[in-house]
Amino acid sequence: MTIADLQQLNDKTIDKLERTATEIDDLISDPEIDLDDESRLIARRGVVFAELTTQSIMRAHLKASQIAVEFTVPQTNELDNLETKLDGFIISGLKVNAMLNLIPKVIDTASKIGTRISSHTAMA
Repeated sequence: MTIADLQQLNDKTIDKLERTATEIDDLISDPEIDLDDESRLIARRGVVFAELTTQSIMRAHLKASQIAVEFTVPQTNELDNLETKLDGFIISGLKVNAMLNLIPKVIDTASKIGTRISSHTAMA
């Protein structure tokens, strides 16, 4: 994978995290939301923002990177599978419980993508 490929995957991951945060905010702004659900969503939003920060730092590193260590075929396949998994997460229009169940999956997948990317980039 090239640096451009990794940047594109990182951008897609950031976009998914930002959309997740927006949907959480939409759910929180519902005047009829239960206090327990609101509290749980606020806590999960913090985790989403933490991962978003990590991915944004990675974006900066990718801009400065000039070398991508070659990925093995299994590593490339794993990244492709993670990208497909991330693409499959439908974020919009979820109810509170569905969102609470989906957030850890989005975070886990985004984190795995970030780990794979960061372990294969270096400064020239």
